[in-house]
Amino acid sequence: MSSIAAAGLTYLGLDVHRYTISVAVLGPGHEAPTVDRIANDEPSVRRLVARFPNRGRLRACYEAGPTGYELARLRDDPQTRAYAARRQLEGKSSREVRRCLERIVARQLFKLLERNMPARVEVVKVA
Repeated sequence: MSSIAAAGLTYLGLDVHRYTISVAVLGPGHEAPTVDRIANDEPSVRRLVARFPNRGRLRACYEAGPTGYELARLRDDPQTRAYAARRQLEGKSSREVRRCLERIVARQLFKLLERNMPARVEVVKVA
């Protein structure tokens, strides 16, 4: 058994796309992850997170590239467009604005996962 599976933790990987999120879950004692796809909306992410009652044993990794969620929000959400316009008036480039939006989305997801987690969170550096 690999050291990851033996740690007793559940690992959650999210790869965000325009309309969907690819989800990989590696549970304790498993050698290969279970891969699934959910809709790219808040209720679907909430249902996914609710599947893990012991969030203190959950480790998550989120990825959204330049074709990910932030571009869909720029296209569809007036508040996001207004935010981007303000940041550009501050002198940020389009690329810098997209990076800011990626960080906002990551913070929102982390807040969802943060609920009911223990005070001490293990940080894992990915090379």
